[in-house]
Amino acid sequence: MSTSPIGNNAMSRADRRQELARFLRDRRMRLRPEDVGLPRGPRRRTPGLRREEVAQLAGISVEWYRWLEQARNIRASAQTLLQIGHALRLEPAEVQYLLLLSGHAPASHPPARGTPAISARLQHVLDELLPCPAYIHGRRWDVLAWNEAASLVFGDFAARDGIERNCLHMGLLGPLRDMIPGWEDHARGLVAAFRNDYARHRGEPWFDELVSVLLRESPEFAHWWTEPEVRGWRDGPKILRHPELGELAFEQCGFDLADERLASLRLVIMLPAGGTDTRERLSSALRAVPP
Repeated sequence: MSTSPIGNNAMSRADRRQELARFLRDRRMRLRPEDVGLPRGPRRRTPGLRREEVAQLAGISVEWYRWLEQARNIRASAQTLLQIGHALRLEPAEVQYLLLLSGHAPASHPPARGTPAISARLQHVLDELLPCPAYIHGRRWDVLAWNEAASLVFGDFAARDGIERNCLHMGLLGPLRDMIPGWEDHARGLVAAFRNDYARHRGEPWFDELVSVLLRESPEFAHWWTEPEVRGWRDGPKILRHPELGELAFEQCGFDLADERLASLRLVIMLPAGGTDTRERLSSALRAVPP
């Protein structure tokens, strides 16, 4: 995984404390009480969670959490930050960002699928969609959970580390490059759609880290990123030329989830196209996978 500018000490300790405070406040204000199982109450006037509620969910003192949001010169333990990340429903990359801002080395491997970013309920939904490949990605397009069919078609997600499990990275530098007919048009569309999402997170180092890696490693991305094209998500037919399963035809559908991160998650389902034997070949291949 690439090293971020934070890891290279590009920010002073005071700058890191300020960015940590800003980041915590931003994520706290995005959540509603009902998103984390708390009652709203009739007298609530401000959006988001209260500091007291985050502290309660994280199992830490209100004073300690307040100091973090005030950028006081304190250093939270890695365990405390993990508890705060869980309370704020952060994605794995965001938790890594908290650790880096606080001067802790990030975990060498991201959490396993389904924990803690994706609930068991959502993982169950993915598994029930077999034989349709399906996965869930977050704000930065990092794949957070998937089913067995998705790994069969796109390769083992669990074997990918960090940014390598990002949809844009996989589309530009991963196996999809050789599997999609008319790859260039597809890839340009991905970049245009990502630019639309990136606009809401411009300046956040964990987003800029991905852009920096792609600018360095993908000449096509470096060229297309300078263009003004922007577009939204598009459903539609997808053809994949799998090296073992042959040509697979799908109808791709994306759904924003009303989950605890306020629809920051997207469920992508690849429905086998009618009039083809894609479903049968997927089912046969899944039955052949060792338990």
